[in-house]
Amino acid sequence: EKYLFPVIGNTPVAIAGRRSSLPVLTASIPAEAAAAESAKLAMQSRSEEFIIFSASQVFEGKFFCDCFKGKLLANGFSESAFTFHGDVLQAAQHDAEILEEVAERLFASKKRTLLFTSSDFWAIYMEEYLVRKGIVPGRDVALLSAWHVEKTDSTVPRITTIDYFPEQLGSLAVRAVLNRTHSPRLEYYTDFKIMLNETWSITK
Repeated sequence: EKYLFPVIGNTPVAIAGRRSSLPVLTASIPAEAAAAESAKLAMQSRSEEFIIFSASQVFEGKFFCDCFKGKLLANGFSESAFTFHGDVLQAAQHDAEILEEVAERLFASKKRTLLFTSSDFWAIYMEEYLVRKGIVPGRDVALLSAWHVEKTDSTVPRITTIDYFPEQLGSLAVRAVLNRTHSPRLEYYTDFKIMLNETWSITK
């Protein structure tokens, strides 16, 4: 994909909330580090299979999911342990078909399964659907998500997700601009923490 930037002469530019392959200053989500911590939690849940969901229109989401999968592959899981849906949150009918497929698979499988998504919106939608089907995250299946939509704190059960402190994006972008004359660093990342709620494990 190609992106057009305005001609700005010597005016400094920092992109907040996105990475870039261009030599520009960025302040963004720490995808690799957050994915590594998520993978550790996934292994603690003793899951055997992983169903991963990403919205294709958000590059950071797919990159985050790829990092998560890569960490688990590096820890000995086989490629066959993963199923990837990279096109959620695009069309209601398509999303419904994915959820129906996931529910059928969970009913049929005897393996411990973890659902991993780069979107809290999808996690909330998916949990509501699965609970209606009698599949409860945190009991029958593990569920990990990102990047902390407030509603995840009030779902039943509450969803385990990653908070990345979006309010830091602006201050990091300013720091990047102020540091540009004496530092070669281009990428700045927010802090993050895992909001460890009920859905991270399988208790059945």
